[in-house]
Amino acid sequence: MGIDRIRGISFCFCLTLCGAPLFEQSELRGNAPAGTASAFEAGVGYVFMSMTSAETPRLNLVGVDANSVLQFAPRWGAMVDLTFARAANVPGTGQPTRFSARWRGRSFS
Repeated sequence: MGIDRIRGISFCFCLTLCGAPLFEQSELRGNAPAGTASAFEAGVGYVFMSMTSAETPRLNLVGVDANSVLQFAPRWGAMVDLTFARAANVPGTGQPTRFSARWRGRSFS
């Protein structure tokens, strides 16, 4: 299988995925809404933070981030974001360090 054939298959596959919502439209259903959105969204991800200061060399922290958004009206919602990161060894001290952040608030979209 040549590289051109693989690229052609990949292009057709992506075109099919992007075009699928267009083929799903049916005139038998009547008027369909222009778009819909979920009422609840959540995500989890990886965090990498790098900090510097005059006394110590660069400190790299790694951890996890989680967030969620709840839409309770068409344009209004609430959000929560939690972040936790840690470094196993702070240079010059031999001690670990931790970072934690918690955010909450309103969202307007």
